[in-house]
Amino acid sequence: MNRLKRATSAILTCLALTGVGMTATATSAGATAPAAAGVVTAAQAFAGSPYVEGGGVDSHLQDDNTPTDCDTGYLCLSVWDRNAVQWRVFEFTKCKTYNVQNWEGDGYWLNMQTDGAVGRFYSGRNGSGLLFTTSGGHGGYNWHPVNSIRPC
Repeated sequence: MNRLKRATSAILTCLALTGVGMTATATSAGATAPAAAGVVTAAQAFAGSPYVEGGGVDSHLQDDNTPTDCDTGYLCLSVWDRNAVQWRVFEFTKCKTYNVQNWEGDGYWLNMQTDGAVGRFYSGRNGSGLLFTTSGGHGGYNWHPVNSIRPC
């Protein structure tokens, strides 16, 4: 238990030294109220890497400082993985709707699909709230508030 307390204290000290403030306010129901604007909550500070719910989509880390590469037939989407400190490139091929988690900040799309297939980005889960439709080509995109993707 003492080891856990020391580790927690070290992490909190490190966050404080880097300027990351953490706060939460307990409510009467026992839930946690949102932190004030500009303050990072513990949950946000330790958020996970971007991923596709249910899997079924290959991904790799791009380690040469370029946001993406993509083979013919794929819709490739690059999301900054702050845990790995590299671009995580997702390679979509199957025509279905995918829910995504922890997709935040600026990213990149590259549509190498054939037969004029376009990708679609949605604000809601399960393909609701169309935000953007890709063309054949590439471009930058801010993934907030994308919560689902359909590559075709």
